[in-house]
Amino acid sequence: MEKCMSNGKVFFATLLAAAALSLSAQAGVLLSADELKSDKGTYNAVGTPATSFEIEVKAADAVKLEGRASISMRYRRIAEKSGGDFIRLEAVLPRGVLNLKDKPAYLHISSPEHPSFCNAYLLLESPGANAVLKLPDFKKTKDGFVAIELNGESLIALSGTKQKLDPSIITRIFLGIANVPVNQGGIVYMDAITSAPLAPVLNPSANTVTAPVVKEAVVTAPASASTPSAEGKPYSYISVTDGSNVSVDYKAMIADYQARDMLAVPKTDAAVKAASKIRFDIPVMCREWHIWYGSPHGIDPIVPTWSHWKGQTIFHKFNPATTIEETVPGLAWRRWVSTTGIPMLGAYDSSQRDIIRWQIETAKNAGIECLHIHLWPSLWDAGTDFTPIQIFETALEEAQKLGCTIAVHDEIMFRRPNITKAQLIANSALRTGTLVKRYGKHPGWYKIDGQPVYYFQNWSKWISNANDMETYFAETEKMSGPVHWMVEMSPAEDFWKIPQIKTVLGPNNSGFIHKPPYGAGPHPWDELDSGLASASEMAKKYGKKFGILVYPRFNNNHDRSTPGRGRIDAEDGMFFVKALEIAKKNNPDYLVLTQWNDFEESGFFEPGWDFDGYNGDPFRYLHIVAAAKGVKFTPAQLPVRESVDPFVRHKLFGDTKPGDMGPVFHGAQVKGTALEFQWARGSGDPATMRFCQSKLIRWTPGDAAFGQLRIANPTVSANGELNAKNEFRLYAPALARTAPQTLWLGIRTRCPDKTSIIAEYRSVMENYRVDSRWERRKAGTAGSPFIDLGAEKFYWFPMHGTAFTGAEGDITLKLGGDKKDAVVSEAVIWHAGMNEASIPVAWKNASVALPAGVDGAGVFVATAYDTAGNAGIPRLLVGGKTLPLPIE
Repeated sequence: MEKCMSNGKVFFATLLAAAALSLSAQAGVLLSADELKSDKGTYNAVGTPATSFEIEVKAADAVKLEGRASISMRYRRIAEKSGGDFIRLEAVLPRGVLNLKDKPAYLHISSPEHPSFCNAYLLLESPGANAVLKLPDFKKTKDGFVAIELNGESLIALSGTKQKLDPSIITRIFLGIANVPVNQGGIVYMDAITSAPLAPVLNPSANTVTAPVVKEAVVTAPASASTPSAEGKPYSYISVTDGSNVSVDYKAMIADYQARDMLAVPKTDAAVKAASKIRFDIPVMCREWHIWYGSPHGIDPIVPTWSHWKGQTIFHKFNPATTIEETVPGLAWRRWVSTTGIPMLGAYDSSQRDIIRWQIETAKNAGIECLHIHLWPSLWDAGTDFTPIQIFETALEEAQKLGCTIAVHDEIMFRRPNITKAQLIANSALRTGTLVKRYGKHPGWYKIDGQPVYYFQNWSKWISNANDMETYFAETEKMSGPVHWMVEMSPAEDFWKIPQIKTVLGPNNSGFIHKPPYGAGPHPWDELDSGLASASEMAKKYGKKFGILVYPRFNNNHDRSTPGRGRIDAEDGMFFVKALEIAKKNNPDYLVLTQWNDFEESGFFEPGWDFDGYNGDPFRYLHIVAAAKGVKFTPAQLPVRESVDPFVRHKLFGDTKPGDMGPVFHGAQVKGTALEFQWARGSGDPATMRFCQSKLIRWTPGDAAFGQLRIANPTVSANGELNAKNEFRLYAPALARTAPQTLWLGIRTRCPDKTSIIAEYRSVMENYRVDSRWERRKAGTAGSPFIDLGAEKFYWFPMHGTAFTGAEGDITLKLGGDKKDAVVSEAVIWHAGMNEASIPVAWKNASVALPAGVDGAGVFVATAYDTAGNAGIPRLLVGGKTLPLPIE
């Protein structure tokens, strides 16, 4: 069952083993992992309850740090008996082997395979007592072995440690892993306990000076807290206080960002200063927490494709050179997205558990009491269910862990009858009642007076009369019990007097967009003030709580809208401050901010880069919120690296790891016998430029039957003809894989303008659920960049998560759009492992000579790789032409 680690990790382990030999005089071995049992101790594993996990423990002589072997534990959770089910890999020691009274010892572990989420900790026992050492940085064990410091003084000082703990007599240590999702697991390697570290120390104490350790580019952990390594950028701004409450030294974080030319934060912020004078002492909430963003990157995304993220579309116009797979010229980290500004985490996937944790914790730290999560009725059916339930459940779980709560913002107002039957009163009551009945008592659901809060809008009068709204409430509460209904709509006495409504929200500053001068200013603040005063009086008249909704800014010009419409300027943060002042004047019971992360409308509070009102501080609007609440904002610990957009990882974490986006270059062109280009900054250092021409996987109509890319239905499409009734089936025996990979597909085609070619392909997750219908993993020419060859176009786009079998069905080409007849005259496939010719490069290079054997007039791919082996965006060149340079 042992699975080899990646080459980099094996190399890293080899280096560490060599270091162990060189440090043998300094690092005494207290317990070796060479045997499961020895006279010094025993290794074994336990699951609780035993039926919740599959566990295998064995010696692993292929992966070792010290001696002949480590101990491996492979585990998988197969059932859920309780939320706290855990497994542990333990070392049982006789008295006298481990004495931590006078000096620390070091336990060495590695975990190259993790579940999508887990909590890890060490428990150390002495007779009759124990101490629990939480490991919030457990994810760093993916990079190779780390040393966990076992310090007697630190253990005694831990909160929760029993007073009887005797650090001089440690009789058992176990590594516990809890909260593993069902049907997920991982592998842990546990090696020797030594008197000095043989690997970077995961949890160094401030007073400990550790022995020298091996330095390797992939590892970012410092040797000690007081002497961070040059590679250890994340440690320079993340300070872990304990396993449950993670705080960040914001000043140190900003200083680190500034050192990398990421920020230019002013010493004083006029908007923050002005907001600090407002001081709300009421609950502050934030709505429109959108969980509809899908991405092909991340840890097992639920919707493994671009969903709600798309390339820049200015006033409904899209340039295929600004696809989301491309970056803005000069920047390796900034994708083209349909928003002004960009999320701090890049174009992320909403289902990533640690991103959800980061979102909730970030809001909490700014003084936001509740995030209203955006759920929407299922589409293309009766609309009696909500989507996406899996993400909603994860959000509830993460909120509970953080001691926070979330509520529901129902998207029902925008589910018009021509789309779904969701707005029928009976269907809405069934949908809402079922949801609240199932989840309303969850500790993670926000409650007022013990009732779960449920929020929806009725500006469009989708519920056209008050009797229907009363019926909706009554039928829902028959199923679920009492609900705290929050309704947002124009003040209307027949609605606002409905007994079940507990909180009403009415006029707000988003109304500035909808009438002259359409958000451009001057803004009718007096009119808004008067409307809020009137709405407040009506709320009081009928005994309702009164909430005021506040937008910080608005701009959907990079997605939809029309010139002269769809934008409210941030006014350097002061538009938001003015709206807060007007809200405070009208004495609301609740303040509701909007929007948490609606990036398409660019009014987001979630941290980001280069948005309207950006002053170099990605957390600026949360600083303003915190100032208005009178709290000190500290950023939450960043999500795990694997959950974040690979394009932005180098910028975000300050270093480079395998799996990140490699170096990016723009404007590639063949000049004589050289390739000229311009580097984009914000990635790892370029190391090589690889060229691939003869080794490209290729098909043309004249190919022999046994090529690397083969046609499965030659009688139908021998010459690449495609029409509405046929499909073009390709398979690639040379690309059969057991692990998913990203392939880039090039298609040379004669295709009418309003017709597209869709490439459905084999994947690790071929079918996925979106809005109540199944979708198949696919890519295609629609929206993809192309090289214009006159009568033909050569398209170039990635296929993420492929898992070819080498059998029919690897790729199926079909027509989309108008489905007019088309012809495919060539198909080529590239992947990052191809290396026909390689040339060393560095930032100073602006051109390289074409390697011998590469024909600059033919079809080839040039790709830059960084020092960690990551490939950048591959550049296709055809007949001396290349993809068009995006125009900002």
